[in-house]
Amino acid sequence: MAVTDSELAPQEGVSSSPSFSSSSCSASSRGRGGFGSLKGKGTSTSGLDSQNPQVRMAFRRARAEWRLSQALKRQEESGEEKIAAAESQRAPEQGALSLADVQKFVEAEVSRLEELKEEGWRKIRDLTEKLASEREEAAKRQAATAAARKQSLQVSTVETATQQEALLASLGPSASSASASSVNCLGALRESLLSIECPLELAEAFEDAQVKCQSIASGKERAEQRLDEEATLREALFVSTLDDQRDEVTRLLGLMREQYQQLHNEYQDSLARIQDKMTAERGALMQKNKEELDCIFEERQNMEEHDIIEARQKRLDGFAEALEQQRERDEVESLAKKLRKETVIQELEKHLDKMLAAYQLNKEKLEYNTRVLSDRNKENLALVLAYKNRLNKCRETLSAIVERFNAMNLKYSALNVQCTEEFRRLRCQYRQIREKSLHFKAADERVYRDVWNASEQESRHLISLIHEADRCIHEQQLCMPYTPPSEVSGGQGVSPDEGGEGADLFSEAATTTFRSASSSGKDNSSFPRGQPASSASGGRSRSKEDSERLTGESGAATKSLFSPTKVKKVIELLTDACHFLSGPKKQACEELTDEEQQLLDADTILKNVGVESQDDLDLLVSIFYQGQDDDDETLYVDADDVLRLLEDFMEEKRNLAVADVLPDKKKKKRQQSLVSENFLCRTHG
Repeated sequence: MAVTDSELAPQEGVSSSPSFSSSSCSASSRGRGGFGSLKGKGTSTSGLDSQNPQVRMAFRRARAEWRLSQALKRQEESGEEKIAAAESQRAPEQGALSLADVQKFVEAEVSRLEELKEEGWRKIRDLTEKLASEREEAAKRQAATAAARKQSLQVSTVETATQQEALLASLGPSASSASASSVNCLGALRESLLSIECPLELAEAFEDAQVKCQSIASGKERAEQRLDEEATLREALFVSTLDDQRDEVTRLLGLMREQYQQLHNEYQDSLARIQDKMTAERGALMQKNKEELDCIFEERQNMEEHDIIEARQKRLDGFAEALEQQRERDEVESLAKKLRKETVIQELEKHLDKMLAAYQLNKEKLEYNTRVLSDRNKENLALVLAYKNRLNKCRETLSAIVERFNAMNLKYSALNVQCTEEFRRLRCQYRQIREKSLHFKAADERVYRDVWNASEQESRHLISLIHEADRCIHEQQLCMPYTPPSEVSGGQGVSPDEGGEGADLFSEAATTTFRSASSSGKDNSSFPRGQPASSASGGRSRSKEDSERLTGESGAATKSLFSPTKVKKVIELLTDACHFLSGPKKQACEELTDEEQQLLDADTILKNVGVESQDDLDLLVSIFYQGQDDDDETLYVDADDVLRLLEDFMEEKRNLAVADVLPDKKKKKRQQSLVSENFLCRTHG
């Protein structure tokens, strides 16, 4: 089809090169003949008088060669020029030899470094294969353990199913037709008890029902225990897998760092050796060049004036011959360009004829395609009409479905509103019952406290009389110094008020930060660390020593180092990312509200992590806000980084525990200060 300029270029070179090569060959052959005739005739100028330009070119070329040969003969006659030529030839050879030695040395160093690199890669591959084999063995052991666990679960499941079938068989046909769930079993027992009228039979049936209920409860407890054991096993497997992966990565990184350092040192040593070798060779070569330059300058100074004039004449003759040769080359090139242009014109004419033929062919193809497309257009119009009819039918179907959906939506919306009102009513009743129970509980505690205070005065009076009698017996009868007991020397007894205050102090000291965090946010999603609100009254059973110890160790234990907003954000992130640490859900938790459930989950997670005091909580928050300003309350930690930060927290806590165990001067001073503060709190209590 189309012929481009790039396709024509090789043809031009092929067509023009034979003529040029033939002319050059003929000229060279004539030049050799002309040179022979020139040697025989001396300085004949018959070649310059010829009308043929190629003959003249050959004659001039032969004359230039004869002059060059004469100049070489004169140079060979002079001994000094021979010595200079020999030295100039010997110097490059020596330089080449030195460069070859340096290159061989560099290649040897590079090959040695490559061998070291391959050795390092081999060690890394061996370690990787070893770790892979260890992982495969661990996977096999885990698979065997899982298979054994699965087999034991299947055996226990079969036993439970057998017990349920036996129970259903004992209940009769009414229970056997129902499903095998415990709820249906209990319903069947209830129906069977209601159908009995004789008291003795009813008592026997009731005892039998109690035995069956106990069997159902024991089966449920065993199932829950199996689930708890399986969850614990999975968590241990997860932690062990993380530890193994961390050890493998640590070993691999250590080996890679060692190989990198060794290879880096080898590269530095090789570079230093190559640099020293190159520096020595460079100094030797510079010294040799300096000596040669000194010799050349001496020869230049000793050169006579006629030698300079002769060399100048030689240069002028050479320039004249070069101009003549350039003129002849220009003539030959102009002829060659003319031939190439004529060839290009002929090729373009052929290309034009081909383009006209292609144009005519494309025109016929377009006419045929136009007719085909017109026929297809008619067919497409018919298809469009058919699809429009189908679209109308689909729209009618859609409108009917939308009407049905709207009717169902109204129906279930009304049902949703009704259920919502019922839920609100039940929730209001639950709150009223809870307020009444709290009121009666407070009244009972107040009555108990009054009775305790009334009895305490009488007990103290009796104790004082007993101590007075002991003092009289020791001093008057036995003549011994009397020392009262330490428990009564302070004159203070243990009362439920003081115990309750200690428990309340402990609860308030442990939960101040969390309550402030929950009140500062939009929702109370964070749970106070320490005792929950429902167990505040139970804390009144703590002894006075616990309350004094807690208040004596740190008077400001309830003050956190961080803002409540930061603590709240950290607890929310832990609740979302580590929900598996909250443990299995108990049935008693179903009675709590959503807010109380969230607080209970947060408290369980913090206990499992190891947060036992306000210092532990401050350490956890500082790790999550590490590298941030004090006034920056934005948490930049993702859920994927929570486990790593928890590991850092546990490691830091272990380090602090080890530091507390070490006997140093600072620890002794801190213990002495705590003892003094505790003594002051007891005396001024």
